[in-house]
Amino acid sequence: MKDSNMRNLSFDEARAILLNSVSKAVSTESIELSEAVGRILAIPLIAPFSLPRFTQSAMDGYAVISEGAQHVDTPLTVVGKSLAGHPYSGELAAHECVRITTGAPMPRHADAVIVQENTRTTGQQIVCLQAAGKGDNIRLKGEECAAGDTLLGTGVLLNPAHIGLFATFGENSVSVYKKLRVAIFTTGDELKSTGESLTFGTQFNSNGPALAAYLKQFPVDLVTQQHLPDNYDIIKQSLIEASRTADLIISSGGVSVGEADYVHQVLQEVGQLSFWKVAIKPGKPFAFGQIGRTQFFALPGNPVSSLLTLKQLAEPAVVKMSGGQPKAIYSAWAVSNAEIKPNKSRLDFQRGIAFKDTDGKLLVTPVEKQSSAMLTSLIQANCLIWVPPGKEIIPVGTRIEIEWLNW
Repeated sequence: MKDSNMRNLSFDEARAILLNSVSKAVSTESIELSEAVGRILAIPLIAPFSLPRFTQSAMDGYAVISEGAQHVDTPLTVVGKSLAGHPYSGELAAHECVRITTGAPMPRHADAVIVQENTRTTGQQIVCLQAAGKGDNIRLKGEECAAGDTLLGTGVLLNPAHIGLFATFGENSVSVYKKLRVAIFTTGDELKSTGESLTFGTQFNSNGPALAAYLKQFPVDLVTQQHLPDNYDIIKQSLIEASRTADLIISSGGVSVGEADYVHQVLQEVGQLSFWKVAIKPGKPFAFGQIGRTQFFALPGNPVSSLLTLKQLAEPAVVKMSGGQPKAIYSAWAVSNAEIKPNKSRLDFQRGIAFKDTDGKLLVTPVEKQSSAMLTSLIQANCLIWVPPGKEIIPVGTRIEIEWLNW
C-alpha cells in the first residue's frame, strides 16, 4: 500500500485493526507451579473437589448446637477439642460444646460457633455472653466452589492468588502458553548505548531499555534487542533476519517522514504495511504490518510516544498473540482543575495528575510539560487525560475522561 493512499486512522480504528489482524502465535507447555506467575493459562482450572472440603469453623471459639445456646448466660459443658488438622470425632449434644480453632471441622450436629471473646470460662464449662444463631461463624462445605466448577478460564495472566488456588487443589504443575518471541530494534545515528561516550548532537538510548522493561510484565522472550544505524540496507537485513525467528518485531524510531526514517519504507518493500499514522498525540507515526508470518509494530522515536503507543496500541495485540485476554482500559471521569488545550485534529493523551478534593470530588490537572520527548511527564503523571480533538480551550470544571496509569 502506497503512503499516499493511507489516511490517519482514529484510535479506535487502529486498535480494532490490530486486534482483528493478530491471533494466538504460541503453543502450550507444562511448567512447575512455582514458575507460573506472569504466564498465561492454557487449560481451564476445574475444581476437583469442593471448597471448603468440609464444614469448618471461621473463628476461634466453641462449636455448639444453636438451639441449646440461644440465650445469654447459658452454661455449656466443654467435652473436647477440634483443632485444625485434628478433628473432634464424637457427637455433640445440646448444652455441650467443643473448643474449636479456625479451619477445624465442625463436630457432628454442631451448627454454630460462639467466638471465644463472647464466652466466660468456669472450670469445664463456658457461659455464653452472646446468643448463638444457626450458621454463625462457620464456613459451609462447598461454600466457595463445588467440585466441577470452572474457576479459571484459558487466557488468564497468572498472579500470586491464582498460584495459591492451584496449590489449594494440590497441583504442582500448570499448562501455560509458551512465551511469545519478540525482537526489539531501536534506530537512530544520534543514539548511544549506556557506557559509551556522548559527543555533540548525540544522546543515550532510553527507548531500548524502556520498551524491554515494559514487555517484562508479559510472558515474552526477547530473542533480539538491538540498536540499528540509520542505514536502509542494515535495517532491511536486520528485520528480515529477525522475522525468521521472532513472532513479533517491535521497532522504535525511523517511522516518521524524516530524510533518514527508513523503517516503514523497508516494511513496504519486504513485507506488508497495513497502516501508518494514527490520529493521536503523542504517537501519530505508528505503523503496523507483517514480514512473512511475523507481526511488526513500528513505534515513534520520541520516548513518551514510544511507550504510550506500546501501551495503548501494541499491548492488546501482544496479549492476544500470547494467548491472553486484552485488558479493558481502566478509566474514570474527573473534573478539570485547570484549562486544557486540545489538539485540533487528534485525540490527545495528555499526562495528568488526578486527585480528590476535600469533598471527595475527583479532579485532574495536566502536568506542566507535555513534550513527547520528556519522560518526566510520564513519571510525574498518575493518569492520561483523554482530550478529544477540538479548537476550543476546555475550561476549568469540565467533566473529562481519564485513564489510570498502572505501570
